[in-house]
Amino acid sequence: AHVRSTIQPVLSDDAKAVLKEYYLQLRAEDNSDETPITTRQLESLIRLTESRARVAQRGVATSADAIDVVEIFQHCMRDAKADRNAAGPSGTGKTMGVAKASKLLIAALNRHSEQTCTSLFSVVEIKEVMARAKIEVKSFDSLMFALNDQGFLLKKGTNIFRLQTSTCL
Repeated sequence: AHVRSTIQPVLSDDAKAVLKEYYLQLRAEDNSDETPITTRQLESLIRLTESRARVAQRGVATSADAIDVVEIFQHCMRDAKADRNAAGPSGTGKTMGVAKASKLLIAALNRHSEQTCTSLFSVVEIKEVMARAKIEVKSFDSLMFALNDQGFLLKKGTNIFRLQTSTCL
């Protein structure tokens, strides 16, 4: 509470330039079927950059603060896009988020791992497990990226992944 009331960071010119460039890039790439990019996103980027400087107890938000915020924002946008690309159980036509598809797939892979006593899976095997579990996604690659990014399935080679939650070596 003390820091919030005593430190009111202002954006440096470099931080403003980083945020402006990123915002203009987002606007240029704006696709109507995705999250619309409005001035609210720019305002959020500014507030987050100021907060980042406040946490470091600095009165000036630097370009490093702005870059950190942009990286976090990019990660959130990527996750939101991955959620939109996942579909529900086969044949239902209902949409399920990546989080739900991930949870179902990891559970199915754990069951398969216990039966076969292996933690390594090829892409073909993962797709077979998904088919048996009736997990259907619009973008298999987005789901795999999310699971790899979260540390559940680590890429070990060309089309080979290790299930980190497996009890088998």
